[in-house]
Amino acid sequence: MTKKRTVVVSAYPCCGKTYAFEHYQDKYSILDSDSSKFSWIYNENGTKVRNPEFPANYIKHIKENIGKVDFIFVSSHLEVRKAMEEASIRYCTVYPKKNMLNEWVGRMYRRGSSDEFIKFQIDHWDDFVNYINLEPYG
Repeated sequence: MTKKRTVVVSAYPCCGKTYAFEHYQDKYSILDSDSSKFSWIYNENGTKVRNPEFPANYIKHIKENIGKVDFIFVSSHLEVRKAMEEASIRYCTVYPKKNMLNEWVGRMYRRGSSDEFIKFQIDHWDDFVNYINLEPYG
């Protein structure tokens, strides 16, 4: 098996990770790595809680797949980007411009995001987008 030159893309919600995964598999091998599958677990009461192994388990998953696929789409959460930096994983960051909130709300509705998720994104839009732009990660 030939080792691929994997591109790791840390992309903000609604930047097209899942769309690309669903529509471009015929041209590229793509892994859409949803961080929620690594960051949450269910305790003995059946309650959803943060996985104490996160983000190390997510970083391990990313590293294990570098060289196997063309693209790995990953979370844009700060703790994930910091962990990728610490693990020396090269990646690019994709995120919207601050003035694109209205378009992003439309994208969230079109993809079926919950009202709770959309409200959270609206309430934190400026902080999220500004922080990504100002951080030294990616």
